This record gives sequence, structure tokens and C-alpha cells, in this order.
Amino acid sequence: MARLVRKTAVVTGAAQGIGRAIALTFARDEARALALDVKREAPTELEGCEPVVIDLLEGTVITRFGKGAGRIDVLVNRAGYVDDGDILSFTDAGLDVSFDLDIRATAQMVRALRPATIAHGGGSVSTSPRSRV
Repeated sequence: MARLVRKTAVVTGAAQGIGRAIALTFARDEARALALDVKREAPTELEGCEPVVIDLLEGTVITRFGKGAGRIDVLVNRAGYVDDGDILSFTDAGLDVSFDLDIRATAQMVRALRPATIAHGGGSVSTSPRSRV
């Protein structure tokens, strides 16, 4: 897909599931695909992607990543946390982690990367973490 050539995409939650599929699709379509995940081994297995091991629960780490990321054309926030069980059995601690990853980290990624996107004439942001409560 020619429209992705010379574009840079950041995908969180890239170690598995939809995040993984999105990162691989961007790489296959010739974008520079930065595959972010907290799991050390998983992002390195993504052919054509640049793996970035990052803990999105650490806001200062997100800020540092944003300052060093350079040109960003696409941000796909897919990192998320699902506590064991469902709406009737999740724990308060699990809800806290889910909120921090699904909401807070997503907003912090947008805040950290949006200036680089604007500086290069705009881009796209997708914020749909995988969690469900």
C-alpha cells in the first residue's frame, strides 16, 4: 500500500492479538512500524517491525519515548488489561490497572506523540484498547 511508504506508525500492545496484526500489517505495507509492548520477547518476533519494550504504566517513560520518537504519522493504542472474570467479579486492583493502562496511558501516549504528528502536518490516532469491563 503506497500510502504507508515513508510513514511511521506506533502500535502499543503489539505482542499479541489485534495489536500484533496491526503492527505486522503496517510493516508489510512498508511503513516504519514501532511495535511497543511490555513483554520483552514478544515484540522482537515481529518481522519487519522495530521492537520497543516499554511499560506504559510509567508516565515518565511515555514522555521520554515521545521526545525521542521523531516523526510519527500513525498512533494505534491497543495495549489494554483485562482482569480475570467479568463485570461481576473483577477486583478493585484489577480495575485500577485497567484504568491506568486503558485510559491514562492512552491519553499520555497521545499527549507525548501528538506534537511530533502536528509538526509534520498531521496524522492519525486510534485509541481503542482491548480491555472490556
